[in-house]
Amino acid sequence: MKRFIDITDFTREELREAINLVTFIKDNQHIYAKEMTNRTLITAFYEEDRNAKMAFTTAATRMGGSHFDFKFKEGESLKDAVMTMSSCGDVIVLNHPKKGAARAASLYATIPVINAGDGKRAYPVKTLSDISSVWIEKNHVSNMKIGFVGDFSNNALVRGLLQCLNIYKGNQFYFISVNGKPITDDFISIMDRREKPFVVYDNLAEPLPELDVIYFTEVKKDYFDSVIQYEARKHCFTLDERLLLIAKPELAIFINSHEEKKSTKVLILTKERNTLKCSNTMLMPQLQLL
Repeated sequence: MKRFIDITDFTREELREAINLVTFIKDNQHIYAKEMTNRTLITAFYEEDRNAKMAFTTAATRMGGSHFDFKFKEGESLKDAVMTMSSCGDVIVLNHPKKGAARAASLYATIPVINAGDGKRAYPVKTLSDISSVWIEKNHVSNMKIGFVGDFSNNALVRGLLQCLNIYKGNQFYFISVNGKPITDDFISIMDRREKPFVVYDNLAEPLPELDVIYFTEVKKDYFDSVIQYEARKHCFTLDERLLLIAKPELAIFINSHEEKKSTKVLILTKERNTLKCSNTMLMPQLQLL
């Protein structure tokens, strides 16, 4: 893999191959213990993201490699920085506040470039983690009713996962808008390409009985017009014990407690035992380093 810049760079077949590889790695991590021997991972983060950086450096270490944290000099151009990194490493993990920076970097680099954040527009590694988690928990990624909970005005995580799930047949989408605002035109255009049905709700209770998967994103008070509005509406998107009673027996609940900084947690509702099984399902970045 020369670069991993955007999830849409994958064809449907390539995405399926990547999901298969993620599943295999999850169960066979020991096979890749020496994959990066004598290789160096370079992390280049314009904006500090400790958790994301640690995920990559830990992956490199577990695969027998080393890592180096590149610090940008004031006034240094992206091209000069990437050329320097290319001369002393084997893989670049780039986080940059400007849209398109990772793709530009991949044109300058002579080694693979992984996009770890692109101006809050794309987080392809996180998206691949999410779609793989859906597959691992449900054993398929088609013919499902999928709910998204959050603010959809500029939600890169929902957009990325929507782009992936949209290419598989039979999927239907339910958007639970926490602040009552409509979804954006780019979301609509993604679904229109494959004529996927979707519905927007202003509460969770109404669509919940239909859902097979629900994906929660972080909800902040500043997503609302006022604190008063937040307090008045927060019960509309809170998944409590009362609502769980009307959910399907094995609803998969994905929770992003802090969008770019924490792994996704998956809760599987098992009505027979009246319990919630919880597991962390952050993608092992080994996949990106192969």
